[in-house]
Amino acid sequence: IAQKEFPGLTSELGAARQSYLRGKFDEALATLDKDKLSGSTMELLDLRGCVYMEQGKFDEAAKSFEAAHISNFNAFAPRIHFADVLLREKKFQDARKEYEKLSNDVKSPMWPEYARFGVLLACLGEHDDAGARQTLATIVFPTETPAYYYAQAVSSFAHGKKSDALKWIS
Repeated sequence: IAQKEFPGLTSELGAARQSYLRGKFDEALATLDKDKLSGSTMELLDLRGCVYMEQGKFDEAAKSFEAAHISNFNAFAPRIHFADVLLREKKFQDARKEYEKLSNDVKSPMWPEYARFGVLLACLGEHDDAGARQTLATIVFPTETPAYYYAQAVSSFAHGKKSDALKWIS
């Protein structure tokens, strides 16, 4: 990850991010806990929340994402990551509301697809087939991300069509 893409990214924060991406969550937290990274930047708080979320520490993750959002109100990542926490906690209705709010409040081409995919997952979690079909129809080809393929796959999985789902994934 280039520093010019993330102006608040220090080499220590970059090292913590790399540990996170390699699945070394305790190592990432240890790096984030170093004195040099004791500040409360949006990037640090968001990454800390992502680590907690992967560890299943949802309360800590939610608190980190909330603090990240407060530290930079316009940042989108902590808000969508908070919705991800709700989804992982199986609070599908709450997650859906958050994703729906976010799908209309984005500037990057990647984020609306991510948010609509989150809405789809929440609808499927709620067993709302009509909402899932409606949301699936909003994720149209071509996309900026693999969201279309993943959406087709998750819909196939949800309807017991494993072979179709695996085709979409491949």
